[in-house]
Amino acid sequence: MAPLSMRASDFASETGNDIAARLWHTVFNADAAVMLFFVLSGYVLTAGLNATSRRPLQELPAYSIRRLFRIYPVAIVAAIPLAILYPLDWQTTVGTMLLTDTSANGVLWTLQIELLGSALVFALWAVRRRMLGLVLLVLFPLVAREFAGTPYVYYFACMPAFLLGALLPHVPRVFWSSRFLLLASLLTLIGADLFMAKMLHWRYLATFAAVGVVGCLTVQSFRVLDSRPVQFLGRICFPMYVLHMASVLAAQPFINQYLPGASMLRTVAFATVTGVPTILAAALVHRWIEAPAISAGSKLAKRIAGVSTKTAVEPAIS
Repeated sequence: MAPLSMRASDFASETGNDIAARLWHTVFNADAAVMLFFVLSGYVLTAGLNATSRRPLQELPAYSIRRLFRIYPVAIVAAIPLAILYPLDWQTTVGTMLLTDTSANGVLWTLQIELLGSALVFALWAVRRRMLGLVLLVLFPLVAREFAGTPYVYYFACMPAFLLGALLPHVPRVFWSSRFLLLASLLTLIGADLFMAKMLHWRYLATFAAVGVVGCLTVQSFRVLDSRPVQFLGRICFPMYVLHMASVLAAQPFINQYLPGASMLRTVAFATVTGVPTILAAALVHRWIEAPAISAGSKLAKRIAGVSTKTAVEPAIS
């Protein structure tokens, strides 16, 4: 549901009714979904690093290759329809593909954060073993400040999500067995924005709530999460996330013609009309681009780093 929330939330600003827009954003809370993904990314990446027997200096090239092959192939493909539909000049197109320009697709700032969060997770893992980790931690703020054009405040707001996610494997599993904790964390994650708007302290509250949700779901099981529709959405969530802007651009002339002006009906229509094309396109990109790229990145990483006694776990989303 997280990728659906991020897609549907984009249309909240289309309505002229502030109350309806806030309720829509609460139900389909993109900010909460982003924090959830950041915490989950920190957790899964750390679990993968903990599973390798390679030293940090040996693991760094393999880790970097896996992350680049995980993110960039889909990002590059997603920029192509945007370049056609806007249209974009070649500089903006290349910047969108490389994630250095977010003007054509506003959600790309989260991928910039994801890349930096991935570096932070590796540094935190490495610092327990070698001096390399300390060096990376010292350099990290300098790199973050110079990376792309995302406001620097986002790094302070979002990096704790990766940090806390990375610490999850070290928390006793019994701590996450409470259904009450899961429910309280979920309600806080979804509802905090309704009462606290988009203040910086909301992001910290949402981060701790996301930690509660992810931690509980590592221990507790629910049939709905194992159902085919949910598993399918989990597989295609990343391409769906970066492709939905193209669906919006394609549907905009049609929606503007039949539903001009801001209204809640226009918001619902946008979310509905763009839903099916986005899911279909995401499924195709996952099948022919994302999955082969992940496989190729894993093989190349193993070849670069050499044979390991343990296999690192690669995240299904990020």
